[in-house]
Amino acid sequence: HKGGQFAHSQFTEWELQVLDKRERLTLASQLLPILYDALYRDLAQNLKPTMPSAEAYIEELQQCTQIATWGENPLLLSLTAVLYTQTGRLPASRAVLYAQVTEVMFTMRIHDVRQRTELRHLLADIALEFYQTRGRNFSITDVLEFLSSRTPNQNTQSFYATLALLLDSGVLEPVTYQAYGFKHQMLQEYLAAVALARRCVDKTQQQNTRNLLWRKRKFSRWNEILRLLVGILIQEHGSEGLQIVQEWLSALALEYSTSEGDPGNLCLILAVKSLGEFGESVSETATSDLAQHILGIW
Repeated sequence: HKGGQFAHSQFTEWELQVLDKRERLTLASQLLPILYDALYRDLAQNLKPTMPSAEAYIEELQQCTQIATWGENPLLLSLTAVLYTQTGRLPASRAVLYAQVTEVMFTMRIHDVRQRTELRHLLADIALEFYQTRGRNFSITDVLEFLSSRTPNQNTQSFYATLALLLDSGVLEPVTYQAYGFKHQMLQEYLAAVALARRCVDKTQQQNTRNLLWRKRKFSRWNEILRLLVGILIQEHGSEGLQIVQEWLSALALEYSTSEGDPGNLCLILAVKSLGEFGESVSETATSDLAQHILGIW
């Protein structure tokens, strides 16, 4: 952790403690003015919105039961603060939060909407591929081989323009000489879920994708991706995405009744936790009905 800064101690394992309310307020008090200045410094004074107070932000976050635990995590607290400073509202789910944060990162670098969409798709495919084969860090050779296999007929100029766009996306960072990695595991997990969601609705990849999801359903390493997948399918893929989610969560909840069973209720727990990703695009009635259905199966 932190480049081995703790290696000199006698401890072999460190656990990062959650932020208490005083620490959350201290962090927010320092962070919100910086974010406000960065977002609105170029606007005339009469056009600037009122800067939100740290107290209001922390209180509102604490009152929102669905995402209240974000306040315990410095990264989630900080990312949410960016959007709260921009909109005055809290995002409804982590899938929504990560989507908005990555969009801000891309918009800072690329003005063209089509190019941003293409970049997001490409990074999502890389995130999923390397999550399975390389992990969080990878060599520049890995990237070049991936790009060559994905677009084999791309001309040299366009090829290296795409490479430059990837490396300057804000999502990746140099780790060592000719090696890169995702700036945070959260970014790779979110983008990998984006790629999976897109493949879930692609008729040519649907079955292979569902097979992959089913193989990974009990692996703790995949829990975050599978939870985010639910939110992305609902937020970005409409009624088809919702139908896939309902089938997926029902299958997880019914796992206990199969010959293999559900030791430790791992599938059921994943299904219940995934309900938190439904956000605002699905009515409370639909969410409640599905929740009751899942718990009823159990």
